[in-house]
Amino acid sequence: MIRKLLLAAAAVLVISCIGDGVRYSPYELQVFPHDVQEQIKNGEVALGMSQQAVRFSWGAPKAVVIKDKITDAYTEEWIYTRLRVFATKLVFSDGKLSGIISGAKRRRPLTSLGLRKAPEQQPADAGQQ
Repeated sequence: MIRKLLLAAAAVLVISCIGDGVRYSPYELQVFPHDVQEQIKNGEVALGMSQQAVRFSWGAPKAVVIKDKITDAYTEEWIYTRLRVFATKLVFSDGKLSGIISGAKRRRPLTSLGLRKAPEQQPADAGQQ
């Protein structure tokens, strides 16, 4: 009987953790201004947000691309995907969100299609000699 109660309590705990998707505690939000706290709670991102605020709002990115220093700024691109097809790219310069590129179709690499490189073209009359 006690074992069944413990299993039921554990199941409720796991299900409640899965459902809300909260990635932060109320204490962690206190370091942000009120408007940023509201954006995080609503799952929104905005230009000027820190990387930590974006991570609280949207969670971990699917991929991170670190760009070479083109200007004096350190640049990263965080890639989030929906339905494994559409991607949103968030661009950070020196730790602040500086660009949002949304709705771009994600290109599948040739290796995922079973191709290593494009097949070489043979001349039309090469095999007729």
